Amino acid sequence: MFATEILKPLLCDNNELKVHTDNFNHIKLFLASIKPTEEPLTMEDFLLALQLDYDTYILAIRSSLKTATTFIRHSPSEIMVNNYNPACLQAWRANQDIQFILDVYACMHTLVICCQRSSWHERSPVQSL
Repeated sequence: MFATEILKPLLCDNNELKVHTDNFNHIKLFLASIKPTEEPLTMEDFLLALQLDYDTYILAIRSSLKTATTFIRHSPSEIMVNNYNPACLQAWRANQDIQFILDVYACMHTLVICCQRSSWHERSPVQSL
């Protein structure tokens, strides 16, 4: 991605959706073929290798979405790297699990799960019996 973007699911007719879904499958196959030892690809080289323009690439990605999703600016060679902020990573010097939450219900679900985990860890072995 050239920039961090929030992408929404693609709404279009079935014929157009099939074209974009085929492009998406082509993108997935290409990404699966990239070896970690290869020279890093720029986004421009990536699109050139796929023979797609950026707008068509975005439509292909949107064709695979069920809900709005945040896509972080990454180079194609960083596909296996979690979302990260280089400035925070350098300052914190530890693992980061940063997630964008676009749905109120997803936010509440995440908070409940975190609270459950922390209360589970605080129990003594005797309390858990």
